[in-house]
Amino acid sequence: MSAIKYEEELKRVFIAHEKSTNVFLDHTNWLWVGLYSILFLLDLFFFKALDATIINMILLASYVLLFAAVHIWVKSKDFTGRWVKYVLMSPILLSSIGMTIFSEAMFDVAYVALLMISSAYYNRRVVLSISLLGIFSYALAKCLYLLIDFDNLATEYEESFSEDTLWVSFPFFLLYVIFSVFSVLKAMSGKKEIENYVREYCENISMNNELSVARSIQHGMLQPEAYITEDFEIYASMSSAKAVGGDFYDYYRKDERYVFFNIADVSGKGLPASMFAVNTNSFLRAYSTWDIPVDHVCNTTNKTLCERNPEKMFVTAFVGFLDITTGMVSYVNAGHTPAYVLRANGSVEQVCSKPNFVLGRKGRFSYKSEHIKLESGDRLFLYTDGITEAMSTDGTLFGNDRLKLALEEGVNNKGKALIDFILDKVNEFSAGAEQADDMTILMLDYKSNCKSYKTATQTFDVSKENYNSIIDFIKELPQSEGWSQKIINNACLCTDETFANLDMYAFPPTQTERKLTITTTIWDNYYKIVFADNGMPFNPLAVNSTNVTEGIKKQRKKGGLGIYMVKNLADFTSYKFDNKQNILTIELWK
Repeated sequence: MSAIKYEEELKRVFIAHEKSTNVFLDHTNWLWVGLYSILFLLDLFFFKALDATIINMILLASYVLLFAAVHIWVKSKDFTGRWVKYVLMSPILLSSIGMTIFSEAMFDVAYVALLMISSAYYNRRVVLSISLLGIFSYALAKCLYLLIDFDNLATEYEESFSEDTLWVSFPFFLLYVIFSVFSVLKAMSGKKEIENYVREYCENISMNNELSVARSIQHGMLQPEAYITEDFEIYASMSSAKAVGGDFYDYYRKDERYVFFNIADVSGKGLPASMFAVNTNSFLRAYSTWDIPVDHVCNTTNKTLCERNPEKMFVTAFVGFLDITTGMVSYVNAGHTPAYVLRANGSVEQVCSKPNFVLGRKGRFSYKSEHIKLESGDRLFLYTDGITEAMSTDGTLFGNDRLKLALEEGVNNKGKALIDFILDKVNEFSAGAEQADDMTILMLDYKSNCKSYKTATQTFDVSKENYNSIIDFIKELPQSEGWSQKIINNACLCTDETFANLDMYAFPPTQTERKLTITTTIWDNYYKIVFADNGMPFNPLAVNSTNVTEGIKKQRKKGGLGIYMVKNLADFTSYKFDNKQNILTIELWK
């Protein structure tokens, strides 16, 4: 904040403080009125000082009128104005002089009290003025007291002057000087405190303005919270725990086939995390434009971050490419929270990823990519740990179990409504607790651009006599759609190897019923074959096929060649054992 604005704010604070002190002093005036009234009644009814009653009544009435006049005047000025404080102090000084002269009661405390109140203005000049006025007033009152005699109304100064008067007055003057020094120091200290407060306040205002600008810049760099096309939809939300945060997300359509996306969480919070997040996001986006797979994007980004990371910060991230034509997601989970897939049928699956290290700490780490297959209507739900680590008032974490239950409960909510539903669940759980971490969600809703498809299902006995019938069934759909002979041949080769594995390994010799159900589905751009058999649990994809690439001179172990061919001919393979069946899925893409 500029020096001019600082001076303006300082002046405003001092004016407000002085006004509140004026109000306090006005209340003090009425306290003195009450005190004088009590002393008058005590003097009248207990001490029976009837000879001084008329004088005291006149004095008391005068003080009441003086206080009332001053009160009305300062209130009309709204207790503001350069001379209001002096006007408010004058009734106490005048009344103290009068009571000191005409009463035997000690009113020395009035001068000290007024001096202490003046220090509350945090103005050394005001304190010194009241100190000098107090000394002058007290001296004047004592001199007049020595000249006045209530009995004779006149006497010589020398006759009335006594050592007792000096003995009583001198300690008071000494005490008054001590209080004057103390009050000046208190006024200076108070002024310093206000100046420091205003300076910190102005600095905080300036910093908040800068953070507000930084927040606007950070959120301005984020993609819109909703992006809708006929092939896919993306929805996002980010809520920072501080003005700026370390979470970020990004997405863009790289070309007609691929969509790049990421969601990440930087270690730490505030401005440093925000700056590191901007760097990381910029590197990820820049390298994703290259014609390299997602694991290479992460490798290159990680190496760049490690070269420019003096504070040893790191990033957890989920980075991927969505193939719009097939629904295949190639991704790297770099130490990030596990994703969820919300299937079109309403089921919710947690994606169990192989562990990869965080970005920004190990420059030579080699990231491994994985795949998720999305069908039309499936959604990929990504989030940062601010969701699962949200705490209730008793310190309990929201956790993955509650998140999955919330996803299952809200699975019928479409688009942004699901994100809002999850955030409402988190906020309801942590109601009353302060948000401790940034909360960010990114969701991909895959709709597929395949306009039509055909499917066929047939069950065969697993025997060599049915081999030709199985191959003919595999050829039927792609031939009817005019697909290339290369893809048809690849499909037949994959089927041949799958059939051979089933015939040799899937069924024990004692099993008589050996059934294989084949479901083929063809879209505009890919061909999917699902093999389901009732044999023993056996995952052919788990067979070690790396030894087929070993040199000729080195003796190679038998087996694995067929699986190696299937993995290389097919664009996607997966296996699961479900409902007492081995289910192998193979896809070939145009």
